[in-house]
Amino acid sequence: MATDNIQADFPTQNPGFFRRLAAMFYDWVLLVAVILVAVTVFTMTTDLIFGKNTSNDILQVPLAKLFYQLYLGTISGLFYAWFWTHGGQTLGMKVWKLKIVDSTHNSISLKQALIRLFYIVLSCIPFGLGFFWMLFNKQKLTLYDSLSKTQLVIIVPETVSSSAE
Repeated sequence: MATDNIQADFPTQNPGFFRRLAAMFYDWVLLVAVILVAVTVFTMTTDLIFGKNTSNDILQVPLAKLFYQLYLGTISGLFYAWFWTHGGQTLGMKVWKLKIVDSTHNSISLKQALIRLFYIVLSCIPFGLGFFWMLFNKQKLTLYDSLSKTQLVIIVPETVSSSAE
């Protein structure tokens, strides 16, 4: 019987600096592909509405540029929020056996995912300090882990018993 509480299924620990970076790299590769699709949709839409090859001219208008940046930021945020709320793992996190959980080791809600995203942006703007915080935290939590009351954990499956259910 499956449960949302990963503590019942797997022993957990918080990942180190390089494991987090490796998972982030995998996710960034996938996110670049998603962003390229979003840029293509934007370009094709503006070309259909305003004429061929007008998207670059449109982005010279400050309000249009702000809209475009918000559009790409929203796409990026939804990418992470969707994965975190549908299994607790992005592709990079699956490869590196990591999962996002709340303080009681349960899956996070959409609200928690959005709060985590907000704190990631806020705490990492000054030179990534929100991420590097983990180097000084005894539990290896980033600043945004602590503020959002979520954490990234390593999942290590226990050996499967041979008994049938």
